[in-house]
Amino acid sequence: MINAGWYNMVVRHAMAELDTVFRDILSAMIEQGKADGHIRSDLPTTAVAVLLVGMLRGIGVQSRVHPGAVDIEACRDGVHLLVHAALRA
Repeated sequence: MINAGWYNMVVRHAMAELDTVFRDILSAMIEQGKADGHIRSDLPTTAVAVLLVGMLRGIGVQSRVHPGAVDIEACRDGVHLLVHAALRA
């Protein structure tokens, strides 16, 4: 499913655009959190945004490929705990 997108240039371009928008939104939120003192200032903004997109996409893909094998609510709670623990100032 995801790999097919790499061979279809239209899908690949659309995914790249969506990733860019998502990373930009997350980067802005991370920078705001740093400015507010809620997020550690030593974290690399772009890298954190890429990691978050990858984590969320991975959960989404797994839930589509293996319906019923992924507990979305448990994943949501786990992501919440991991992100807060890692980013908290």
